[in-house]
Amino acid sequence: MRRKTIPSISARLYLPEVWTEDPARCRRVRVPESVTFASKPELTLHLLDRAQSWGVTFATVVTDAGYGIPSFVRALDERGVPYVCGVASDFGVRLLDEMHQAEVNRARSAPRKRGQPRKPRPAPRHDAQAITAAQPEEAWQTVEWREGSRGPLRKHFVAIRVHAGTGCARHSETHGRSWTGPEGWLLGERPLPGEEGEPKWFFSSLSAETTLSRLVELAHMRLPD
Repeated sequence: MRRKTIPSISARLYLPEVWTEDPARCRRVRVPESVTFASKPELTLHLLDRAQSWGVTFATVVTDAGYGIPSFVRALDERGVPYVCGVASDFGVRLLDEMHQAEVNRARSAPRKRGQPRKPRPAPRHDAQAITAAQPEEAWQTVEWREGSRGPLRKHFVAIRVHAGTGCARHSETHGRSWTGPEGWLLGERPLPGEEGEPKWFFSSLSAETTLSRLVELAHMRLPD
C-alpha cells in the first residue's frame, strides 16, 4: 500500500518552548544554538515571505483556528495576501452598519473648547460566536463541499460582511489595544439538525463577490473532514 504524500516547497522545524529553553537537550540532538523559539503563526509568516521572495505564486492562504489570531490576520493583511483562516469563537469583529454609525458620530462630534481634542472611538467589538448566533434561521444555508467516505460532506453555513477588530469602545482608535482591519467575511459553520458536530468560525479577506460555496470550499481545504 502506497503512503499518500503531501507536496511541500519549504518547511521549518517547530520546536516547543520547553526545548528552546533547554540548551543541553538541543545540543544532544544537534539543534543549532541560533534556533530560538518561534510560534507556529510566526513560522508560517516566515515561510510565506520566503515563498514570495522565491516568486512562488499562490491564490489563498488557508489555516485552521490555531493560526487565526488577530496578529496573524493583521500580518496577512499587511502583506496583501488573500486568506481564509479558522478563528476562535471569541474572535473580534465589527459590523458594517456600526462602523458607519461611528463615522457619523465622529463627524457630528463638536470640538472641545479646552483641553485635548476628543479621540475617535471605534465601533463596538463583537465575538464571532455572538454575531453568527444572532443571524436568523433563513440566513443559514446547507452547503456540500465534497464527497466523503460515508457520503456527502455538508453542514449549515452563514457568511456576514464585517471588519476584524480588537479593543472596545472605551479604547480610542489610537490606543494600542484597538485595531480595525479591512472588510472581510465572517463565516459560521454548524452541524445540520439532528447531526453531531461542533460549530466553527472563519475569517476571510476575500472580496464581497465571493460565493458562500467558494468560502466553504477553501475553509475545508485545511480542516480534516
